[in-house]
Amino acid sequence: VWDYRPPENTPRNGLRLINMTPEQQRKALALLDIGLSTRGARQVRQIIDLEIPLLMQEQADGRVTPFIRHPEHYSVCVLGDPSGRAPWAWHVGGHHVGVHFTFVDGDRIVADYVPSERFQGFPGVLHGGVLATMLDETMSRTGALRRQWLMTGKLDVRYRRPAPVDQPLRVWGEIARERSGAVDAIGAVELLDGTVLADARGMFLPMPDALANATVDQYPEFVNYWQS
Repeated sequence: VWDYRPPENTPRNGLRLINMTPEQQRKALALLDIGLSTRGARQVRQIIDLEIPLLMQEQADGRVTPFIRHPEHYSVCVLGDPSGRAPWAWHVGGHHVGVHFTFVDGDRIVADYVPSERFQGFPGVLHGGVLATMLDETMSRTGALRRQWLMTGKLDVRYRRPAPVDQPLRVWGEIARERSGAVDAIGAVELLDGTVLADARGMFLPMPDALANATVDQYPEFVNYWQS
């Protein structure tokens, strides 16, 4: 389910953080560092950590909500076999969080996302900067298909149609050309019926070895992911 509403509204598949050991939680949430930028992963963690302060504020105000507020009331789900060649996906979901990445054997990465109203630029219309960020993040992750981590060198975005909020969107990135020291990628944000809302072309450069090695030191379980 690609939804950011509380689990009481839309039940999630997967295992909740509260049912994991601390080590399992750490590894599960490390998926955010793989799929999102440093800023994006930090923002998701901040949203999760807000559950307790919001609960305390609601209690102080005498408000009663129909859902549970707890930072471990979030679910992580892996669909398929990451070690095989068939398509597989992972999902992290809960209140105000709905992150989903699909991996397809070949040269394309696909993610589904439901943007909330707070990301609108005009009423009911997703901000163009969010569309650009979705394309940037997904297209740069095509490096994972080559066991590389890429950084954006150039990104050209064309906006085709207004993108709605509170509806599922699909973003994909695909390797268009590989050359010495760079990867050219293309991508698009679409409605689930294939209607193109925005598309992009970009050039992406390998992450410096020092930064990649520092990441491996912090997350040793990803040594085969970060290094080719």
